[in-house]
Amino acid sequence: MTQFNIERLIEDIRWLVEDIGPRPYGSQNANLAAIGIERRLQDAGWKPQTIQMYGNLVACRGNGSVLLLAHPDTVPSSPGALDNASGVATLLELARKTTAKDLCLAFPTAEENGLLGSRQLVTYINKWHPDPQQLKVVVSLDLVGHGELSITGLNKKWSENNLRWLYGHIHPHSEYGYQAFSRLLPSHERSDHLSFVEKGYMGFHLLGRNDDGITSFYHRPEDDLTQIDAASFTPLLEGLESLVNSSDIPVGSAGSTNSIILGNTVLSGWIIWLLLIIGILSSLDLWFSQWKNTLIDFGKALIAVLGAGLILYLFTLFSIFPQTQEELTAAMSMGIKSTGWWQGSTYGWVIALATFFGIRTVLKPKGSATLLTMFFLLPMAYIDPILAAPMAVGAILARLWGPLALIGGLYWLQPAIMRELSFHGLVPPIYWPLLFLFLIPSFGLGRIKLNEKKA
Repeated sequence: MTQFNIERLIEDIRWLVEDIGPRPYGSQNANLAAIGIERRLQDAGWKPQTIQMYGNLVACRGNGSVLLLAHPDTVPSSPGALDNASGVATLLELARKTTAKDLCLAFPTAEENGLLGSRQLVTYINKWHPDPQQLKVVVSLDLVGHGELSITGLNKKWSENNLRWLYGHIHPHSEYGYQAFSRLLPSHERSDHLSFVEKGYMGFHLLGRNDDGITSFYHRPEDDLTQIDAASFTPLLEGLESLVNSSDIPVGSAGSTNSIILGNTVLSGWIIWLLLIIGILSSLDLWFSQWKNTLIDFGKALIAVLGAGLILYLFTLFSIFPQTQEELTAAMSMGIKSTGWWQGSTYGWVIALATFFGIRTVLKPKGSATLLTMFFLLPMAYIDPILAAPMAVGAILARLWGPLALIGGLYWLQPAIMRELSFHGLVPPIYWPLLFLFLIPSFGLGRIKLNEKKA
């Protein structure tokens, strides 16, 4: 097994963060970082090239079947330990020790200016890559060096074979929401692999996630050496070394696939379709007998959603709770107003959920929870089967007890998920009440009540 020098890696982070400091593109500090990276690559036996922009460095061995990326630049206010000195130092240590024969290492500049460096790399790939037809996978390291090693960017071209190959070499956590987001809105990825994915290459983003699923000091002056967890680099480097030495990289799918990672398990696409089919079949006997009552329940459920959403709105938008560091970071990076929504989300969620089911009790549903779930499952399945799979589970379980239809949308209503969506600028707190629409399927009745009605 390759022995990596973590102390030397930490010294490279220290050099970038403390000796140089913030490294915005075009600054003297960015130029100093580029000179140092180039020298370190040369000392490790690589032959770096500069592509189109000063400091836009890349070096290759063999046919370059794997490309690893890590941007050295930062925003002006941050020394960028996690974003992204940790990624740069990881690639430099890999450059010194790897035994891989077919590998390219790139340090695209101006990532913070809109992925400018990586866009130049892919545009001029024939200039520097040994054989672009041989490039099979592109990996962006950004925000590594803390928390749980995670992955995003797994779009619809990642087949079951691709996913099993990936997890045969490296074992990052893959959040369901990240996968759904990457499949639905691949153009919204924000790391350098996107430049290559847009041109048809297989790619993904490796990052670290803390217990809240975020990087608390993202783009802030506090992103310094205190944020680094040295213990996180050994599994990262060992996983990368296994991946870049792989001789069995599968070719990406030509079309859309529906496999997904749940925990550390690759769930086959046929299982997703089986869930959808069973979910749809579970509703067939209800359409003619229960559709009127179910439509009435849909209207009643909207009243409950309005009540629950109003509660959550009050808890998250009127400074009931003190501001947190996470909110301050989101405000600076994403422009989301800091109002106490981070702490307020948990309390608001509990009371809003109680409000919803209190209104449900008062309004006395008479329709089918399974049919209510169908109103969501069918259009969601059309958009993406992966997105609809939890709804299918809810439709099936709702035949036993109506509130179990809640399972289909409960994931998106977790306080942790709502906070994470806001932190990354996807669903600001002002739109959280809309997420309570996912509660509508649980407004109906399950099997026992329906059977009693028929009797």
